[in-house]
Amino acid sequence: MIRVLLVDDHAVVRTGFRLLLQSTGEVVVIGEAESGEAACTQYAELEPDVVVMDIAMPGMGGLEALRRMRARQPVKGRATRRHGRLQTLCTILPRTECCQHST
Repeated sequence: MIRVLLVDDHAVVRTGFRLLLQSTGEVVVIGEAESGEAACTQYAELEPDVVVMDIAMPGMGGLEALRRMRARQPVKGRATRRHGRLQTLCTILPRTECCQHST
């Protein structure tokens, strides 16, 4: 199972991602955070394989949160997706041996 941390300041977006990802049967959402600050804390506590993060959030945004996570542990890979105003960042952390990506 791929262990995912979802980070977005909108609960409805996190819910949509959780339902979509868990429907694959290969992903389990182990945590959700509404800010970059909360994401950094949960990242350290939960040690997810993948972080799906909104880049533009109030307070600490996704890019700064990623910088802080990378300072703790180097990132294996990263994919960014942008749809209009929605920007999503998916980071594959070193614990992940295999990740399938489709667009």
